[in-house]
Formats: sequence, C-alpha cells, structure tokens
Amino acid sequence: MTLNELLREWLEKHRDSDKIKDLTVIRYKCAISNYIEATLGQKEITEITRHDLEEFVEGQKKHVGERTNASLAPATIRCTVAVLKMVFRYAEEEGYISSSPCARVKAPKLITKDTVTFTLEEQKLIEQEIIRQANDENYGVLLSLYTGMRIGEVLALQWSDVDLENGTIEVSKTAATVRDETGKWVETINTPQTKTSNRTIPLPTFVVDDLKTMKERSKSDYVICKRKTGEPFGTKIYRYRFEVLLTKIGVELKNFNTLRHSFAERAIQSGMDTFTLALILGHSTEFRTMAAYDGMLRDARGEMRTLSRIGNQETSQRTQRTQNHRRTQR
Repeated sequence: MTLNELLREWLEKHRDSDKIKDLTVIRYKCAISNYIEATLGQKEITEITRHDLEEFVEGQKKHVGERTNASLAPATIRCTVAVLKMVFRYAEEEGYISSSPCARVKAPKLITKDTVTFTLEEQKLIEQEIIRQANDENYGVLLSLYTGMRIGEVLALQWSDVDLENGTIEVSKTAATVRDETGKWVETINTPQTKTSNRTIPLPTFVVDDLKTMKERSKSDYVICKRKTGEPFGTKIYRYRFEVLLTKIGVELKNFNTLRHSFAERAIQSGMDTFTLALILGHSTEFRTMAAYDGMLRDARGEMRTLSRIGNQETSQRTQRTQNHRRTQR
C-alpha cells in the first residue's frame, strides 16, 4: 500500500466523523494534495522511514510557493506533519505497519511575535473614516474593534445571533477562506474550532444603536454582507478591503487581527480584569464555570456600555470622567 492509498482510506473513514469539522477536513485535504502526494505519496508505507520524514520536513522549510514566492509558514508545515502523524498512527492501529515512523518527527516551532495594536490616534482615524463612509459593509471593522471578534466570527455573524434588547452577541460560527484539494479557494462557514470560542459578548451602547439602525435597512440574514446581494464576505476579500481602508487614511498596514488586539488593550486600560477579558475573547481557561461566567458577564456589560467611539473625542472624554468617578467610589 502506498502512502497515497493510505491517505485516501484514512480520509474516507474520517470525513464523515462528527469529531472532525468540515473546515478541518478541507485543510487536511489541502495539505495532502499540495505537499504530500507528489513527494512521499508514491512510496510504500512499509518502506518510509523516520529519516525520510525528517528529510521531508526539512524540504518543506526550504519550499518556496509559486504563487506567494515566499517560504511556507511554520503553521502550514505543522499541519502537514500533523496529518502524517495521524495517518501513520491509523496505519499502526489497522495493522498495516508495526510502528509509526512519524512518532518522533518534530514540526517547526511557531514564531512568537510581539502583539501589535493600533494607537489611539490610528484608531480614531479608522473610526472617523468608517463613520464618514456610512457603508454598512465596512462596519465589521468597528465590530471587531469594540468586541474583540475574529474576522471569521464577524463575517459569519447573523441577525439571529444578535440580541439587541439585552445588548449581546452570541458567537457560534466562523467563516474561513481556504484552498480545497484542487487548489481552488472556497468559502466556508462552520462552528468554531474550540469550545471556548462559543461565547456571549456584551456590546457598547453605541454599537447596539448602530446595529438597530443597520437591521432596519438590512435585507440579509448576515450582519456584515455585500450590499447588492446580501451574501457574506469571504475573509480574503474583507482583509483586502481593510488594507485599502488603512492605505487611504495613511495608517500603517497591519492585519485585521490587530483590531482584536487593540480591543483587548483598550479593555485592560479601562479597568477590565484579564479573566473576564479572556472569556469575551474566547480564550481557553481551566477555571471557567458557568456561574462565574454569568456573574462576570453582567459586570462586563456595565463596563462595555460605557465605552464610546474613540473617534468622538468629546464623548470619549466624558466616558473617561465617568470611569474615574466609578473607581473613586469603589
């Protein structure tokens, strides 16, 4: 049995599993078709050694993509190695091989980068431009900036997830743009990868007011959508629109996730505790309980509702005075 034959059998048995999400299956198939099939795929699985796999990983580190003209990201190589580890473990369990040659093969470490945020002045410019445009398509930028939602969560958000009466959002889906096994870009909407990504986020009062107005004129199930068709945006095109916006207003290019980091920094600066912030961001925590979460969420709602647009300096200053008063009363 060749590795390609084993991969097809493994995928067939796992593609319908409730334990593996559709998006994950697409990523596995992409890793197989783009990096494994043409290299190790033709080899008999009984002949593949640990040395072969280590050479494969080193080759991946030196690989330069034709489309990007850049080296593969460590995360991409780690995904490919993860697929190989799983498929060889499957082969071992099925009795096709006596032991997995991939058991001790190491994937490259992820590169840890310093967290980047927008300055207050940059945030002010972003907000003012979006308000000036008055284009609901771009409101996803402000939504991320004042909720900490990831781009996929913003683009998958539907009106049924928004509770305007209580001023909250339920995050239960995420959008992604990925390559399928043929190399074609496809749009997907799936459940989040982790349990803690399913969460309730309290909204600032001005965001609730904005969403009420947007909902009145919306003709789509999606909060952020293409104005003409009502269809959701893909993550690639929305990132591109964000870069165009930053270039237009003269703000240094940063990725969309910087909005999320900026929200976290502003929340901490306003006095929110890090545990509550982790719950709102959807970070995993071993101490999470529903009782604690419910209580902290109620407190967070009060703090979030005092937030105002940085772009509105007068309101922002008034909010700061209110927050300072609250601290002196404690």
